[in-house]
Amino acid sequence: MRALIGEPQFNPGDATLIYHYSGPEHRIFVEELESLAGRSAIRVVYLPGARRDNGSWLPAGFSGTDHEVLAELAPLVADSDIYLCGPLEWLAAARRAAHRAGARHHQIHSEEFAW
Repeated sequence: MRALIGEPQFNPGDATLIYHYSGPEHRIFVEELESLAGRSAIRVVYLPGARRDNGSWLPAGFSGTDHEVLAELAPLVADSDIYLCGPLEWLAAARRAAHRAGARHHQIHSEEFAW
């Protein structure tokens, strides 16, 4: 993700970085992200907290379906390339939300990681 936002290739409103982290200890690289996002015209949305349930990519406290919230946070999701990075279960939930929000399979790119 860092490499993608490091290039000033976006116009304001063209790209959104959604940064979900489970707790303050996992909120890393924020200063660098803010700096890069500012230079690249990327909107950053922070979503702190543990996932609301095992089938969701969202943290607890959100109302609405996963795909409704995704479309609200990133209105261009159906027409955009989507880059995901996270644990396998979270990736599956985020992919489902992206598909239900109108994205096609070829638009979704992902990288799995685990602790």
